Amino acid sequence: MMKFIKLPTRLVKTPCNTTPLYLDNGCIIEACRDNHVVCGDLTMLEHSILFIESGTLTLNSGRNEYTLNTGEMTILPKISRFKVSKTLNADGNFQGVFICLCKEFLHKFAQEENIDITKNPVDFHDIKVRKMNDEMLTYVKDISHMVDTHPLPGKVKLKFLELLYNLKLSYPDMLMRIFQLCKPDRAELENFMNENFIKPVSLEDLASMSGRSLSTFKREFKTCFGTTPKKWINDKRLELAYNLLLFGFYTVSDVCFMVGYDNPQYFSQLFRSKYKTQPNMIKKQALME
Repeated sequence: MMKFIKLPTRLVKTPCNTTPLYLDNGCIIEACRDNHVVCGDLTMLEHSILFIESGTLTLNSGRNEYTLNTGEMTILPKISRFKVSKTLNADGNFQGVFICLCKEFLHKFAQEENIDITKNPVDFHDIKVRKMNDEMLTYVKDISHMVDTHPLPGKVKLKFLELLYNLKLSYPDMLMRIFQLCKPDRAELENFMNENFIKPVSLEDLASMSGRSLSTFKREFKTCFGTTPKKWINDKRLELAYNLLLFGFYTVSDVCFMVGYDNPQYFSQLFRSKYKTQPNMIKKQALME
């Protein structure tokens, strides 16, 4: 099994061949090439567009499963997490491209193009797979070539702009979704936390996602919930884990991942502290009933 690590550092560990390109404003282009089947975990730290040049990629969020085939693309929201599996094409290859865009770059583009960024609510769980048209297929091939040639930053910037113009002309709904995702509206805190407590992210990320500074987030959280974010999040995750284990369908490692922890040993330690028993004992009890 290969473990994916968090963007925007690198997409995957070797032996997968990845070559990132960066701009100083945080925009990233990263290619991923494989000639063997790979499974792992993927956590997005930026809103990104994923393009599949060859092969198939399956993303499982625990809530839904999405499959992207050759010539398809989608938007992956920031702070989303997936179990990932790759399938090689008939020639035994897989190739995909991630493009991450920072909000400053997007907002500048919107201003220059007089694009009205609406405040329509965005469902972060709504992931739609789209077919690439000929222009987008050509664009992705150019990007794949670019990561091997390491062009000057000015040319990389032009390719980012080209992507936005392609989206504006052919996929305006996708472009608007990206704009809306990058707009930090002040979410109602209780509903926001109930939607996001299983995501394995820092408090800084949660504060940013809710449209608050870290200090404001902590202050409002204490007023709303009467406790600290860390304690509340752990309690909610462990309660969910307990209920999932009662089903008897999942392994302890599966449940650990599903409720937002990366370390099964740490998860078991927290679970034992709260429920005075090991999580595998709850699973055994469920199987006996």
